[in-house]
Amino acid sequence: MKGFLSKIQKDLGIGPKKNNNRGGGQSLGGKKAGTIISVSISTPGSIGIQLENTSEGHAIIGKVVGGSAAELAGLQRGDIVCFPHTEGAREMEYRRFLDMAKSTVRPMVFDVRRVEINVASSSNQGRADTYARKQAVIAAAEARDKKNKIQKKPIGKSRELTAEEREKIQKKKDENEKINAIYMTKEPMSDEARKAVEAAKVDEAKHVAKLGYNPYEAARSTGKQGAVATASSKHGSIDAPEANMSSSKGSGSVGNTGPGAGSKKSSSATTKKSNTSENPHPNLLTPIDPTFDVAFTTLVTASESPAELSKSLRIMRKLINNAVTGGQTDEKKRLVRISNPNKHIQAAINEQDGAIELMLSTGFLIGEKDEDNETYLIYPEGDSGPSWLPNALERLEQYENS
Repeated sequence: MKGFLSKIQKDLGIGPKKNNNRGGGQSLGGKKAGTIISVSISTPGSIGIQLENTSEGHAIIGKVVGGSAAELAGLQRGDIVCFPHTEGAREMEYRRFLDMAKSTVRPMVFDVRRVEINVASSSNQGRADTYARKQAVIAAAEARDKKNKIQKKPIGKSRELTAEEREKIQKKKDENEKINAIYMTKEPMSDEARKAVEAAKVDEAKHVAKLGYNPYEAARSTGKQGAVATASSKHGSIDAPEANMSSSKGSGSVGNTGPGAGSKKSSSATTKKSNTSENPHPNLLTPIDPTFDVAFTTLVTASESPAELSKSLRIMRKLINNAVTGGQTDEKKRLVRISNPNKHIQAAINEQDGAIELMLSTGFLIGEKDEDNETYLIYPEGDSGPSWLPNALERLEQYENS
């Protein structure tokens, strides 16, 4: 039955129904694929091209004659002619470009949009507009594939050391110190080594005298004391002279001129002064956490540019200082965005090996905000930092200025 109906249709000249709605489609917007090339031809006469008309009525280069002005200008088969300064968005009509080519007005200035792909094809067969559409489709597919393959640089994960790990590290350091002490006592030093040790001790004594305290001795202190020590080292102490204070107190009071009261005040002031002179900046004597030491060593040794390293240290020092001081009242100062960051954070932290680990060692945590789903370094609210933080900030500043 099917063969009989097919024969009747064939005798009557009626073919099978075709789908006439194929092709076309609708543009989804965005920039069209291809490279925009500006062309200027000043040679009079024929420019040496075979022009074709696209299905939309636009001009496209179908063939370029060898040795012609078009070849010297760099035109190729498949180039789509566009109006200048439109970034390829406005394609020139076939008739308009043909009139330009036939006229004697020179130079001819126009743009072409060229789609180049790394696919071997017979570029001299078929129509040029078909060839250009094929190139555009392949180029768009390659661009989508490349975009999907792009992956963000993973953020290195870090964790806090457990109490057992800290104890193990400290035990190993103590053992090494004992071994070194025994070795140095049993093995006599050479003259060069002895001179080097003596010179180091002299430099250490000069350093202690210059700072006004001994940074080579360990001392315990609270976070508040560390903040005061950092402010004092930056801006100086605000203690008033004791003589003026005592005189002002004496002038304001009546009857406190007895010897007992005066000696009591004097002894109290002397005791306070002696305690301050013994340890003016107690936090700066606290040993730095080994996690910070490891991250700092990685950052310094991995950096290839001293200028970039100095800039990175300066930015991180300011971020840490803001987090432990102003960050307790302003949430923004406790946040450092590391996903889609600005160029300064990208260069100072994301692109520096060991920088994120250093920030984590000072108390920052990695987390995401629900408002924007971005990744941040977050300093805990109400945390003023570890006791050794002022010493660490001092080290960053010294290395930054070295």
